[in-house]
Amino acid sequence: VRSFLTSRFAPRLFGHSQKFNLTCRFARRFAPPPTTLYSLNTAPLLSILDVSVNYLTGELPASFVSPHLTVINMRDNNFTSVIPPSYADLNALEILLLSRNSLVGELDPGLFMLPKVREVDVSYNQLTGDIPSNYSESIDIVDLTFNYLNGTLPETISASFREFYFGDNDIVGDVTNAICDLVIAGSLQVRFSLVVVGVVLFSRPHAAFSFVVRL
Repeated sequence: VRSFLTSRFAPRLFGHSQKFNLTCRFARRFAPPPTTLYSLNTAPLLSILDVSVNYLTGELPASFVSPHLTVINMRDNNFTSVIPPSYADLNALEILLLSRNSLVGELDPGLFMLPKVREVDVSYNQLTGDIPSNYSESIDIVDLTFNYLNGTLPETISASFREFYFGDNDIVGDVTNAICDLVIAGSLQVRFSLVVVGVVLFSRPHAAFSFVVRL
């Protein structure tokens, strides 16, 4: 719902006695994030948090205490912090959408190993460090594009992967056989720019490869 809210969230929003979802999208908030967004210890039953497509600034909430939190969607804001390490402890989390902010620091590998996680999108940020090498068996979408990640591609990835995007980073290496096999089988869609040794050609429409070839 598009709106033009400017006031802060009332603390009583978080005092529910049953599971609840909080959605405030396209609100065009110009103020810093409301302080109650950081006081989620009063929201132990929060299930879905969606504050995407606003003008929220500052740091991401440092922690969430709800064991029922399955979706965090804070994409398309102006957050400028690291991704708090506590996010890697959210064992119920299924979807984490933090794209199109100005997040910095290294990715916590634990984000990609959560037992129920299905999608992690941290694209269009300023993240650094190595690309994750291990992924949960439950995960099927990962988007790491447009950051400053480096390192090499993982040797193997789960057959559950449907989309794996890691272009416009500083990743160097070979395209592994595991990734090639999934693409050829038509079960995986991949988009990336990668410095590789040699040339690999694919004719399958499922693959959208963009190679920077170093010979």
